[in-house]
Amino acid sequence: MPIQLVPVGDTGVLAVFEQKIDEEIGAQVAALDAAVRAAKIPGTGETVPAFASLLVRYDPLLTDYNAVAGAVDALARRLPPPEPGAGRLVTIPVCYGGTFGPDLTFVAKHAGLTEAEVVRRHTGRDYRIYMLGFLPGFPYLGGLDPALCTPRLQNPRTAIPAGSVGIGASRPASTRQRPPAAGS
Repeated sequence: MPIQLVPVGDTGVLAVFEQKIDEEIGAQVAALDAAVRAAKIPGTGETVPAFASLLVRYDPLLTDYNAVAGAVDALARRLPPPEPGAGRLVTIPVCYGGTFGPDLTFVAKHAGLTEAEVVRRHTGRDYRIYMLGFLPGFPYLGGLDPALCTPRLQNPRTAIPAGSVGIGASRPASTRQRPPAAGS
């Protein structure tokens, strides 16, 4: 799978894969992340995997962009074919409706489904964690039933209770009017 390597300031190399949320690409990002960490490239430190990229941070006093980019490129070229589906399954209990899910009615109405059908569709599949987000433990998941794609609330909440599960997803740019994401 081809990647593009780009500098990120003077302390990072970004390996950019095809820019879409995809299980095969996610598997390649995870494989490259594991390969980079295992290789212990001199002068490198933190790696930051995302949906379709991997940031490799380095100390510019110990190495430089060309050395790190060359090592990352060599590792990427030797990656085996992606293995989507690899990983471990984590079960997270979820409560729906009432004070535990104040947006369930909104999601159901938007999707043209009953609340029970929203719950059935949401719990009826496994989701892949593609990356951890801006808060510790805030995972970005893929695999949402397209019928459950929900726009942002007209009036976003100023506080979200700990443990909340948000439903949102991308739609083609030509059909959306506001950025997607909604709490439920």
